[in-house]
Amino acid sequence: MPLIHLFIRVFVCLIKQFPNSALLPDAKYGLANTQFSLKNYKASVGTYQKLLDQHPDFAKNPEALLGLANAQIQLALIPEAKKSLKDLIKN
Repeated sequence: MPLIHLFIRVFVCLIKQFPNSALLPDAKYGLANTQFSLKNYKASVGTYQKLLDQHPDFAKNPEALLGLANAQIQLALIPEAKKSLKDLIKN
């Protein structure tokens, strides 16, 4: 199994097993980035969106918004990507 697939399994396991952990936003952010790296843009969009919705004060949300916009662009979701980039600029 390639190492990057192992990262996905670890992030998913952390998210499921420790839903109240202070590191939960970091695990979701890592999962979304790993999904993007594997070109699984649809999953990446969902994970970034959950992160942003569930953890609005997470320090890495600007990076997550940029990642979300990039994944949306890859999926040709241009209006959504524009909104994500506008939200990034606004925040």
